[in-house]
Formats: sequence, C-alpha cells, structure tokens
Amino acid sequence: MQFLLGLLTPVVFFVVFYMGTKYGKKQGKPVEIDEKQLIKAKKIQEDFQKLMNYDVSKALQRKKVE
Repeated sequence: MQFLLGLLTPVVFFVVFYMGTKYGKKQGKPVEIDEKQLIKAKKIQEDFQKLMNYDVSKALQRKKVE
C-alpha cells in the first residue's frame, strides 16, 4: 500500500504542475487596453502619488481668510 502511495504522489504532483503551467501560459497573454482604460489608469496613478505626498503639517496649518 505504501509503495502505491509513493508512486502515486509524484504522478499527482506532476499532473497538477503541468495543468498549472498550462493554465498560467493561457492567462499570461497580453490584453488590449483601450484609450479610456489608459486615461483612467493614469488618473489613478496621479491620485495615488498625490496621496503618498500628503503632508500633515501643511494640512493642519491655519489658512488666511480674506
């Protein structure tokens, strides 16, 4: 019984590994990006950069009221 389990384990491992690589190559194909998606991605990147450059001390300063 242990002999059969010892033979079956690598077979199952290689079958799963093969299926994973086959599925991964299928998913790795390039995707076409249209102009709207490109503009949206750039906007999100700019907003993220603004968020990361946030300065708390500047935000808490009093503002002049005219």
